[in-house]
Amino acid sequence: MNLSIEQLEHRINMLKSRQERLLDLKIDASINNDVFLFKNNQIDADIFELSEQKKKLSSKNVTEITQRVIELSSGLYDAYCKASDRVKAMVIKSCGIELFINHKKELKIEDSPLFKSSKMLVFLFGTPEKFDY
Repeated sequence: MNLSIEQLEHRINMLKSRQERLLDLKIDASINNDVFLFKNNQIDADIFELSEQKKKLSSKNVTEITQRVIELSSGLYDAYCKASDRVKAMVIKSCGIELFINHKKELKIEDSPLFKSSKMLVFLFGTPEKFDY
């Protein structure tokens, strides 16, 4: 059964509240110790299983998102490399640099976070020719 992360969290929360009610029944002496231990262990096992499913789904989502970011970033880099000098200048001017004036009124020019991350991805993973799709 394929559940979303939200559905898994909802089921985990339901099981935890069920576990709390079970403990209340034990405290009130409505159920004996053997029944409590058996049901509590079942709920613990179910919570553990759902938590593992949630971890796998989360890591799968992160992997897919990371792959998509790398693909998009490398596409941006290729488009930038193929562009004319005029277009490159416009790109750098619009998103490649940021101007900072610090408390000493000195003007600093730095790469924007987007441009830094794009350069880092190309440095780490290379251009798309290096990927095995």
